[in-house]
Amino acid sequence: MIIATLFLRAIDAAVRKAERSRKESGNIKKALSEIKEPGRKYNESFSPYVTSRNGNVIYADFKKGKGYDPTIPAFNNLEKAVAKERSKIEQPSPSLPQRISTAMRNLPTMASNAFNNTLGYPIVLSQNYRTEGRTRKHPEEPVGYIKVGLGQTMGAGWKTGRAFRKRHINPYHLPPEHYRPPHEQHRHEVRHIQKFIKKAKIVDPEKRNDLYTGHSSGGNAAIYAAGDHSLYKLGIKHIQAVAPTPYGIRADRLSHKLMGTVVDLSVDDVSKSKIARENALKMYHRVPLKDPTGKHGIKSIHIIAGAKDGLVSPRETYYKHADKQYVIRHPKSTHFGTSGSNNEINEIIADLAAMQVYGHKKKEYRRAA
Repeated sequence: MIIATLFLRAIDAAVRKAERSRKESGNIKKALSEIKEPGRKYNESFSPYVTSRNGNVIYADFKKGKGYDPTIPAFNNLEKAVAKERSKIEQPSPSLPQRISTAMRNLPTMASNAFNNTLGYPIVLSQNYRTEGRTRKHPEEPVGYIKVGLGQTMGAGWKTGRAFRKRHINPYHLPPEHYRPPHEQHRHEVRHIQKFIKKAKIVDPEKRNDLYTGHSSGGNAAIYAAGDHSLYKLGIKHIQAVAPTPYGIRADRLSHKLMGTVVDLSVDDVSKSKIARENALKMYHRVPLKDPTGKHGIKSIHIIAGAKDGLVSPRETYYKHADKQYVIRHPKSTHFGTSGSNNEINEIIADLAAMQVYGHKKKEYRRAA
C-alpha cells in the first residue's frame, strides 16, 4: 500500500513538472519575440536561445552553431566615447624610412633590455634592500614602487630605479604577475607592499606620499589599483602609468605580430579576444578613488606615452580619469625605450615623477609635451 501511494505521488509530481515546463516554455517564447539583439539586425530565420552567463545575455544560433559576443556592441560604444579624446594625442603615422630609422636607433635599447632582464635582476634586489634601510632612516622621502610590463623581469626596471633615486624617490620593485586576473594581481601587489612596510618599519603609512609607476601592462595594474581603497591607505598617493593600454589594443600591426612571437598579446587584443574586451569595459567603468588631499584617495594619475612607440600608440594610452597626459617626443621613445632600457627616457620619466610627487614646476622638464 505504501509503495503504491509513493508511486502515484511520483507520477503526479512528474505531470505537474511537465505542465510547469510547458508554461515556462511559452513565456520564454513570448519574451523572445520582444527582444531586439543589439549591434545587428534581428535574424528571423531562426529562433535564438537566450542564456545567462555572469549576467551577460548571449545570443546563440544553434542551427548554425554560432554564438554572439555581447561585449562587442558595448565595446564599440566605449571606443566611440573615447574617440575624440584619443584623437587629441594621436601621432602621425611614420613613413617607411622613419620606421627604419627608429628601428636602427632602437637596437642598442633592445640590447640593453636583454641585459636588464637577466643581469639586472640582482641589481633590483639590491635596490629593494637599500630602499628598506633608507626608508627606516629617512621616512620623509617618498618611495617609488616600480612594476615592469609583459614579458619582462623585475630587472628591466633597475635603470628607472637609479634615475628615481637621483631625485630622492627611493625605488622598490614589484614582481610581475601579468597573467593573473587583475584582481588577483592587485591582491599580490598589496601583499608585497605590506611586507615592505613591515620591513621598513613604517609606523603610519596613510600619511606617506609615495608613487606607483608601471610600464605597459604594469601601467594597467597601476591604474586598476587606483580603484581600491587599500592603495592610498598604504601610502601610495600618485599613479604614473607609462605606455598603458587601459582600453586594450588592436594587435594588427607588424610590430604586434613580431612581438607576439615572444609574448602573448591576446590578453590585450580587443579585436580578437572576448576577455580583452571584458577587461577594457571593466577598466572603463572602474572609477579610481581620488582625493587631492590624499586622505581619502589618490592625489594624481598621470599617463605617459612615447611618440615613437610602435606597440602602444599614444592614442591607445588615453585614460579618461587621468589628471595629465604626456607624450614624449624623443627619437628613442619606443616601447623598449620607455620600458626602462634607455637612460635618456628614464631621466624624462623620473623628471615627470618628481614633478608629480614634489610638485616641481614644468620648466624643469623639457622633453615631453
